[in-house]
Amino acid sequence: MAEGGEIATCNEEAIQQEDTIMQDTIQEPDEDPLTIIIIGRTGVGKSALVNSLLGDTIDREAIVTDGLRPTDHDILEKHEGLFCGEQVVVYDTKGLGNPRLDDDDLMKHYLAAMRQSSRLIVLICQKLEESYDTNCRFAKLLARHFGDSYNKWKKCIFVLTKANQYILKEKTVDEADPETIRKTKIDILKEEWKIVFGKRLREYGVPGKIISGRPVCIAGLNDSSSNDWIKPLFEKCKSVEEAQKYSASSGRKLRGAVTGAAVGSVVLPVVGAPIGFGAGWYPLNIKNGSMTR
Repeated sequence: MAEGGEIATCNEEAIQQEDTIMQDTIQEPDEDPLTIIIIGRTGVGKSALVNSLLGDTIDREAIVTDGLRPTDHDILEKHEGLFCGEQVVVYDTKGLGNPRLDDDDLMKHYLAAMRQSSRLIVLICQKLEESYDTNCRFAKLLARHFGDSYNKWKKCIFVLTKANQYILKEKTVDEADPETIRKTKIDILKEEWKIVFGKRLREYGVPGKIISGRPVCIAGLNDSSSNDWIKPLFEKCKSVEEAQKYSASSGRKLRGAVTGAAVGSVVLPVVGAPIGFGAGWYPLNIKNGSMTR
């Protein structure tokens, strides 16, 4: 009897522990902080980007190297802080293109991490004036792992880093503002990069309709102020997140509509399908005794 009681007690304790774990794990999506994973080749400025996004609120600074040697940290290095006033979790990552590491293995880790968060943005970084060959290799790697999956690409924003290192190659007239001209040139380079990199991705099998919708942002426009690029990047992150929510909502409605149409066609063969489709697309919500859509 005592033995049975001990077993029952142990089972109850195990169940309580499981309940506690589940309560800690299962949260409403809006309660989770926005998660940002930053990926890119070694030396593109991923760690510097982490520090810039979180500023003084960062829990611990990301280690920035000289760009010649890879940063020695975990495959996914977690940082927390405020990004334009919003609590976020940012993951710095080991750089791709490191001859001591396997790019395909790293990408598998990053894709696995992408599946863990209900609110996710992926910043795919490349230097503003990266070489043509490097862009081709990077595009091929992304295409191999993201493929034609809209569910993967829809979380992504391309970020062209180290814009502060861009130097005008031609002289400007005296009355012209060099900084204004430099920003205009950078905007032109951004648009040209989007066209060329998108073409490479299409050549490697990524549908053009997916790539054409991916935003491209600039990071590090100048050394004295970062407000001119951090806030636009934050706003782009929020718009991409909103687009994901809309996509998920539409998907749920479509599944409900298809199910409703199938059930309706069985119950009422002639008019049941359209009625069921409509009912599935616009489900009724019953709250406080009233029905709303």
